[in-house]
Amino acid sequence: MPTISRVEKVVRTGRLQILTDPTVQTPLGVPIFLLAVVIALLIPFRNILPVLSLVVLASH
Repeated sequence: MPTISRVEKVVRTGRLQILTDPTVQTPLGVPIFLLAVVIALLIPFRNILPVLSLVVLASH
């Protein structure tokens, strides 16, 4: 039972609720917007890292 209670503390519902607040979403959206602008610049072979970072952000 102690192991289960430790796991339940980590995976409890609502633990990421603070990130869905509108006052937090705006500052989080700024870097994502800047990554999208860098991708749209059409610089050859220079947009792979921004694309990978957006993929990592989108998968979470």
